[in-house]
Amino acid sequence: MKNLSINLKLILLVGLGLVFVGMVFVIETVSNSSIKKTNNENFAMMEQANRDYRDKALAAQERLDQIQDVLNSVQYARIAEKSYLQFYNPQYEQQLDKHVNHAMDILNKIDKNKSTETLTTTLQSYLQNFAKIINLHQQIEGLNTSIVDQFGTLKKLLRKSEAIIIANRFEKQMMGEELSPVEAHFGTMIAQSFRTVYFITSMRSQYLLTDDSAYIDALTKYFKSKMGGETASIRQSAKAQNEPVYLQTADAYKAAVYSAYDQTLATQKLFKQQKETSESLNEYGTVLTSTGNRLLKNISEQMNAEQIASIKTVDKAKENRIRSLASVQKTVALILVLALGTGGVISILLAIFIIRSITRPINTVISGLQKSADDVTSASGQMSVASQSLAEGASEQASSIEETSSSLEEMSSMTKQNAGNANHADKLMKEANQIVLKANDSMSDLTVSMEEISKASQDTSNIIKTIDEIAFQTNLL
Repeated sequence: MKNLSINLKLILLVGLGLVFVGMVFVIETVSNSSIKKTNNENFAMMEQANRDYRDKALAAQERLDQIQDVLNSVQYARIAEKSYLQFYNPQYEQQLDKHVNHAMDILNKIDKNKSTETLTTTLQSYLQNFAKIINLHQQIEGLNTSIVDQFGTLKKLLRKSEAIIIANRFEKQMMGEELSPVEAHFGTMIAQSFRTVYFITSMRSQYLLTDDSAYIDALTKYFKSKMGGETASIRQSAKAQNEPVYLQTADAYKAAVYSAYDQTLATQKLFKQQKETSESLNEYGTVLTSTGNRLLKNISEQMNAEQIASIKTVDKAKENRIRSLASVQKTVALILVLALGTGGVISILLAIFIIRSITRPINTVISGLQKSADDVTSASGQMSVASQSLAEGASEQASSIEETSSSLEEMSSMTKQNAGNANHADKLMKEANQIVLKANDSMSDLTVSMEEISKASQDTSNIIKTIDEIAFQTNLL
């Protein structure tokens, strides 16, 4: 029964241990599951943040490329503009229209905001002002053509009049006469007219090339100081002679030079307007460049801000992961403490139960021993009484003992002699035993050696048999 009780207690102890191990396993499983779930949630958050940033970064990069394309188109348009203002070649006009329209098409595809609307409006104004420059240039070219045509007609009349004067001079010289003073003066005025036409053309050309108003001032001064007298003098000289060509030339000269002067002044006004418009183009170009660069900067800053936000999201996910892990670890630690405490309490209770189970039979044995000791004490008392009785008998026997003492001494000497002989015999037996043990060990070693020799003989026999087989096969071959 006692063994059965102890076995049951051991089974109970093992069962409690298994329960405790199961609790630890469950705690570890739950904690690992919680940690895995937390990691998955945080990884999903970080992955989503990375996807959002990647999508936004791609969209922002596309906008950067589009704005950069707009700025490149603006730069190409400015190059075409400068080339047109230098050479006035329609090819550059077409290039400018192409680049501006390309920039407008890109802006129409971009999401509208204040900067893109500014770019669109500025490009439209830029294109309108460039069209105005083209119109002004066409007007200037029209005035130039008109002046060239008028001066061309005038030069023909001047040459015709000059040819008549030369013919008349030759005819007079053939007759030994000279030209009349009036006709000679008219010839001088014709030569002066050529110089005046050249002067007007030169002043106008220099102004158009240099944009220096000093040439216009010199032309104005000449007209105010001399042109009235020249036209009146040539008209008077032509009228004094009965030659229709002279009068036609004088009238054409006056009309042409004054028309050229007026058209030169008109050209100056158009040229100033063209210059102002060109300056406005520079301003529009500056606005386009600054707005585009500002837009690029804003997009870059937005990309940086989104990157920082993405990094913060990832950092937040990491912090959440750390906090979650810390919380799980804290919970697991608390559960482990509770489990250990529960296990400790159970162990203490079980120890108390086992100790009580062990001490109970021990106490029973001690009680039995105590009872036996009391019985021995009682028997000792009885033996004491008997000893007194024996003492009395012993005193009576003392005399007889003295008598037998001498015989006992003789027996003692004989006993000692027998004891010595017995000790010598025991020593001899021990030596014989050692010899037998050594012989036994030698026999064991001999047996092992014989077994090894037998094994070696068997191996040798196998080798010889193999050699014989090889020799037999060799003979057969």
